[in-house]
Amino acid sequence: MPLRWRLALIFALGTALVIAAAGLVFLQRLTAGLDDSLGAILRAQADAEVVRLAVTGPLPPLRPPSARDPDGGLGTGAGAERVAQVLAPDGRLLAFTDGAGRSPLADVAQTRAATRKDIEFTASVDDQDYRMLAVPATNDDNKVVVVVGASTRVADAATAHTRDALLLGGPPAVLAAGLGAYWLAGSALRPVDRMRRRLAEITEQDTSRTPEHGSRHPPRTTRSPRSRPP
Repeated sequence: MPLRWRLALIFALGTALVIAAAGLVFLQRLTAGLDDSLGAILRAQADAEVVRLAVTGPLPPLRPPSARDPDGGLGTGAGAERVAQVLAPDGRLLAFTDGAGRSPLADVAQTRAATRKDIEFTASVDDQDYRMLAVPATNDDNKVVVVVGASTRVADAATAHTRDALLLGGPPAVLAAGLGAYWLAGSALRPVDRMRRRLAEITEQDTSRTPEHGSRHPPRTTRSPRSRPP
């Protein structure tokens, strides 16, 4: 393979490795940043519910959400992207927000664990992935568990869009790097090519001037004079 092609190939492979490494690092940091942001939102919502339940009286009886009371007894409306529930230590559903549904978002084992410490888990609500945070709370001197969740749809879409952009933009960047390296290598190696051609011409000229083996006129040899006898 010519040196020019080898240099272009090496430069293209190096560019591909750099883009792949930078893309992986960027995706990891993007995912970590989105997770931290989502965790901060859940923590703020959970802390607000814990404070509200501690200062209010008993929870209202469970009832379907209505236009007048869309939150089903909870003070914070969550909408479709954020949900919240209040569970008894045995897993019974005590209150919920619109969109959370009548089924507990945490199972019995998770609820019991949440009465002692905060736990995080994932759940599916209406075929969407939600990140959940369950924390212990009290209401009218009774232990309860507050479960809040936020949809990961936006974070997942941002990560997928970034991944697709890297996959679609990477090959053209590698191709452009290879073509640029090929052009630069040609410019840099042009003096070397001229020197090679000149050296080949000089070598060919020297070869044509050298007598061929077995010619009619052999090279002359000088004889040393005989020494005279004393």
